Amino acid sequence: MRSGSDAVIITRSKTYLPWRGCQGISGLRLDAGSFRAATQRGEPGQSNTSGASSQDDVMNSLRRVSTRHRQDSEKVGRQGGCSDSQQEEDVTPPVQADPEEPLTKSIAGMIRDLAVEVSGSFETSNTNQKEISGLCKALRQTFADLAERTAALEINVCDLRRATEDNREAIQQVKVGEVQLKLEKMENKLRRNNLRFLKVPEGLEGGDLKGLVVRLIKQGVQVEDEEED
Repeated sequence: MRSGSDAVIITRSKTYLPWRGCQGISGLRLDAGSFRAATQRGEPGQSNTSGASSQDDVMNSLRRVSTRHRQDSEKVGRQGGCSDSQQEEDVTPPVQADPEEPLTKSIAGMIRDLAVEVSGSFETSNTNQKEISGLCKALRQTFADLAERTAALEINVCDLRRATEDNREAIQQVKVGEVQLKLEKMENKLRRNNLRFLKVPEGLEGGDLKGLVVRLIKQGVQVEDEEED
């Protein structure tokens, strides 16, 4: 229902008075359900006359409140420059906030945070990948150097084996020579007190060495034995 500047806007859920938009004046909101309950409330057994009088009382109260607030709004309008036209422009009910807007903002914030974390993770992953690539190159170079050194060591080992075999043979020959010398020395020591005659085989004397010596001397000087008488 509307009556000039004292209009009262009643919506399905709320009731708005036209002075809400002026500076320094708070709007008055009346619940439509409460308004209907107040206008239709009556004691059981009462007639419609009681309901009509109760509705008139409520409307009169609304008119008084509207008049008082209109006077206050005019006073504030004169002081702050708020006119009736501005009041009528501000009659439109406020736009109610979307109940899902906080959830949407929260989800958007979570998505931004997640995007930052994912971006950081990608950067860290790229950095790690570059470091791993550098390490792989260094390892490949190290393996190549080790392969070259191993090949050189194999060559050295082969040379050492050949040298060892040669030295072993030389050592064996030296040892054999030393053993032979030792044997000869021992034989010479055993024969130091013995007489050896040239072209006289050993063992020819048998058990009579003296007789052998006499015979050899006689043969050498060509002396014949004298016959005994």
